[in-house]
Amino acid sequence: MQATDTVAAPPPALPDDVLEDILSRLPARSLAASRRVCKAWRDVVDERQLLAPAAAPPTALGARPLRQLQRLLARPSTTSINGKFSFITREKPFGSHTVLNHCNGLVLDSGDRRSAMYVCNPMTRRWVCLPPHHDDRYQHQQRRTFLVFDPAVSPAQWEVLMAPLEPHKEKAAKDMEPEERMMEWPPAMWRWSVVSSIALEWEEKVFVRVGEAAGTVAELLMHELDDELEPQWRYGAYCHGALYMHCRGEFISRLSLSTSKYRVIKSPIDLAECHGGEDERVLSSIGKSGNRVCFAALDGLGQLRVWMLNESGEETKWLLKHHSVVNLRYEQMTGDGP
Repeated sequence: MQATDTVAAPPPALPDDVLEDILSRLPARSLAASRRVCKAWRDVVDERQLLAPAAAPPTALGARPLRQLQRLLARPSTTSINGKFSFITREKPFGSHTVLNHCNGLVLDSGDRRSAMYVCNPMTRRWVCLPPHHDDRYQHQQRRTFLVFDPAVSPAQWEVLMAPLEPHKEKAAKDMEPEERMMEWPPAMWRWSVVSSIALEWEEKVFVRVGEAAGTVAELLMHELDDELEPQWRYGAYCHGALYMHCRGEFISRLSLSTSKYRVIKSPIDLAECHGGEDERVLSSIGKSGNRVCFAALDGLGQLRVWMLNESGEETKWLLKHHSVVNLRYEQMTGDGP
């Protein structure tokens, strides 16, 4: 008798209630990872709001901030994305708004007043308005702001970091004293403003520098650089609990949120490359690819270079991963960031 091949029937799927009970026992990091297993698991996690923030004591958040936090992170009945963020209730609904930063699905948006900022989830249409800063100079048009959020670590917690004013915005070059031009930058004690989803209040956070500064204000050409290059130094990347900020003067600052320490990382391109004419200067931007920080540069000849940051050894290195010539004119570009 000839043997015949048999195909085993797939095991029956677990009922959603049983699957929910199993998944709800997982820690937040594993639960976030389970969403990538299959569509059925992702639907259960999302529809049953298993990653929704746990209730916090009223004394920790207050009634209003708690409602705002739940409104931000809870999941609604629809999954359509509103790119205009019209779901945000603004004081001036017809005013312009700007996307200041984004991180892992959350967006930092501006609007209404010069100091108004919102953290929103375009997928869930949940949002929260950040409190005004106590210093009028701390406006998002002048200050660099970054949103950090890692749902695998804590699906209910995010932070917005606001950098201090840079020297070229504090004073014009003609108003600076010689000793101010010789001041090292960034400073040894770097004072930032931070607001989190836990308290929704602006607080000061001091980052202590480890290692040398990038240079002096004069050496970094803080006042001499073309203002058209300003957008490229507005970006950052959040990776492994640290914010990597692309700084004016062409260097990277790595800020550890857990240790409140930072260090300067040399850029893979030279500052002189950013200081040439329109056909010579290099446009650059920092970003994230997978679980690594990347850096891209495009010059006037269309040469595109991409590096990956290697921090595995004692010495931090940029590894060139891509080099090509692209047929692209700058006039065709809609922006010089990611």
